[in-house]
Amino acid sequence: MSLSRVARGAWFTPSDLAEKFASQAVERFFRPFATYDGRPLTVFEPGTGDGALLVAVGREYARRLSLFVPPDRREEAQHYWLREFGRRRLLQGIELDPTSADRTREALVALTGEDRAAEGIRVGDALFEPWPRARLVVANPPYLGGGKISGALGSDYRRRLVDAFPLLKGTANLATCWLQKAIQEGIGHASWILPMACAQGDSRLAGLAPMLASGWVITNATTNIPWPGDAAVNVALVHMQPRERSHSDFLAELGQSHSTQPHL
Repeated sequence: MSLSRVARGAWFTPSDLAEKFASQAVERFFRPFATYDGRPLTVFEPGTGDGALLVAVGREYARRLSLFVPPDRREEAQHYWLREFGRRRLLQGIELDPTSADRTREALVALTGEDRAAEGIRVGDALFEPWPRARLVVANPPYLGGGKISGALGSDYRRRLVDAFPLLKGTANLATCWLQKAIQEGIGHASWILPMACAQGDSRLAGLAPMLASGWVITNATTNIPWPGDAAVNVALVHMQPRERSHSDFLAELGQSHSTQPHL
């Protein structure tokens, strides 16, 4: 990992943490669709790093979808869904660093066996680009305390952040901008790996508090997890969704009929 990436507070997600996160995220996300026809919807990660998080979520998503078919066909079904994810570019992301974006593309092609999977990843600043219409957003955003943002990213960039995310005040962590962005984009379900600082003080006021005030609910949170790597930080796995919507609301959005089997 380059020094510049660490200086920005960005850390690649270790595989064991990514797998734990993916299991929780997909479980919370998947339940509302358990009685639907099983057709997958887009998963988006703003700031993909090396792709470990998106790959773990994609793999777990395919495994869950395979449970709709008899046990002797589940391995075939999982491979089918992974190919569909790639063919239909259902695993998408934005990554600031071009080299990391390439690593994510390679990881998705390896996961799905489809070259088109690479087309779902683009280079850019996820905080200042439109997000795709995705049912699930997953993210391990950079962790930088408010007092370090200007030194690491420059005073001009901090001013740009404050203009776009006006709740970024005092010691609020950079990670809270991702939560404010989620409110602005009107996303569906969201699962985050956040520093524990986001539950306290200025950081809470800049991120979780406005999300909750906007009608979001925390469906599950695993807290005080020591980062399994070099970052000296404890994190929380936080899973959120907007207000409950009815079954008919979801069907209207999907524009598709009710069924219980995926189409293999």
